[in-house]
Amino acid sequence: MLNRFKRIFLLSLSLSIFASPVFAQPAGARGDNFIYIVQRNDSIGMIAERFTSKPSHWREIKAYNRISNVHTVPVGKQILIPFKYIDTIPEQARVSSLVGEVYLDQQRLEADHRPHESQVISTAANSSVTLTFSNGSTVAIAPNSIVTIQRLRSFSGTGLIDAIFNAQVGSFTADVKANNGGIGRFEIRTPVSITGVRGTEVRNHVDTQGNTTVELLHGKTDVSTTQHANQRLALSNQQGINISKGKLGTPLQLPTAPIVQTQLDLAKQELSLQLQAVEPTPNFLVRYTLDQEGLREIARFSTQELTTTLPLPQSTYRFYVQVRSINQQGMGGSDLPTLIVLQAPSEADSSVDKKS
Repeated sequence: MLNRFKRIFLLSLSLSIFASPVFAQPAGARGDNFIYIVQRNDSIGMIAERFTSKPSHWREIKAYNRISNVHTVPVGKQILIPFKYIDTIPEQARVSSLVGEVYLDQQRLEADHRPHESQVISTAANSSVTLTFSNGSTVAIAPNSIVTIQRLRSFSGTGLIDAIFNAQVGSFTADVKANNGGIGRFEIRTPVSITGVRGTEVRNHVDTQGNTTVELLHGKTDVSTTQHANQRLALSNQQGINISKGKLGTPLQLPTAPIVQTQLDLAKQELSLQLQAVEPTPNFLVRYTLDQEGLREIARFSTQELTTTLPLPQSTYRFYVQVRSINQQGMGGSDLPTLIVLQAPSEADSSVDKKS
């Protein structure tokens, strides 16, 4: 009887592997568990082998999810796989952009460095760094920020990224790609919050008291407090939320970017901005970046004025002005980029820009 059961199990496992998509519907994380959404012809054995490299783990997964029939699991059912069962390998990040003074474990970060798990990244004023992972996901760390790479791995069976970042202070932007049909785990943690990122562009801002603002630009994200990690609140596109003293605020719509007009004064080395707010907003954040996406930041300014004059950067002849509306709750919306070209580049200017 036991041998017959094994033959049936192995036959079901083989058919499932060939009939199902090789990578289907990994859906991120929930607490200490990886989420998989069951597809047609899936079996618990196949799922166990794909994500844990040990078919014998099907017993634990079956019991954990209270599944009665290991061969027929309802399509669309969420299967929770404890991360402790998932085999991983170390993942390294590549420095895709580096501006100013950035430090890795208190040593100056260089472009050829490969930050890895347990290291601390800190940025000085007017400095920023963008890291890129093997699946094309990126994280951008803004000026005056400290971020610890708590976990940086990938699933050995599928290559899905398993990453946790602790943002201690400052601003942190993540653009997380879905690869191999889905998401592994990508979390941004602060002293008071946990943000789960899935195919998403999201920003986290942390002040010196640990109070956190999360701004979802597009995609999906769940937010929880560190005290109640399993009680998560889902944000929709263009929503933001404040987390203070262990409590989640009310999700609010992010403000619309203002209309921007620019005027250069090369003699005074100044840039004048005329802002027209689309909706009432008390503040604006103006950033200078070397890229249209706004990741390579070289300077930032805060203003409440609709007309403001700012100094030009000294290290580049070509940059973008990124303007963001900030609402009364301190939440910022999407950036509106404007290209500024100061003069025709000389060889000296070009070399400075490339080094930035």
